Amino acid sequence: MNQIIDRINKLLALGERGGTEAEATAAMQKVHELLAKHNLSLDDVKSSPIEEEDYIKDEADASPRQPWQDIVWTGIAKLYFCEHFKRKYKGVTSHLLVGKPSNIAVVKYVAAYVVRTGEDLARKAAAASESKRTFSNSFKRGFAYRIYQRVEDEIRKAKAGEMTDSATGTALILAPLYDRTKREIDRFMLDDGMKVRQKTTRSSGVTDRDGYLAGRTAADSVSLRSNGVGQHPVAAISGPNS
Repeated sequence: MNQIIDRINKLLALGERGGTEAEATAAMQKVHELLAKHNLSLDDVKSSPIEEEDYIKDEADASPRQPWQDIVWTGIAKLYFCEHFKRKYKGVTSHLLVGKPSNIAVVKYVAAYVVRTGEDLARKAAAASESKRTFSNSFKRGFAYRIYQRVEDEIRKAKAGEMTDSATGTALILAPLYDRTKREIDRFMLDDGMKVRQKTTRSSGVTDRDGYLAGRTAADSVSLRSNGVGQHPVAAISGPNS
């Protein structure tokens, strides 16, 4: 398992250093493929020398008044075979993740990268606006909703067999893996006694339409596979044809 994580980290570092979006995306596509093949092998090959991981809960720092970031985290977690929830306990707000350790590591890296990118793009886009704060807030909302939509598209493609093994050219059918992971996480949460509220990704809090649309457009330029971390579908958020 450590060897896999080390390899993933090297690919992620390569993606971040890439001089072009194409280079970053290529690195993250390889990460996604590696994670997908790894999880499929654990499910299909009982003689696999890789030790199966148990599901766990883990947390990361969260901003209590930045709901757009929660949408990003929820989408990235879903892409990489995890579940995300917002947790508030004793005045401390955090991102609560449920999944396998290696997948959670990827989610933390990719989600943090996408949020940083959204913050930076919003700041630059709002510089010329008369109402910088209003524009920026709506920009971030549009950015987050579009990222989530792209995750949904990415998962749909992966389930449809539109992800291939670069070594053999054969399709990697991930529908069983996504479905199995969802069942196992639900079972883990039930056994753990976790109680969660229904989440929503509906558009709300948008007061500047131009900012919102600018955020959606900007999100299409962010690779979910590039600069991502971790495990499972670490393919860039932008799909192979996006």
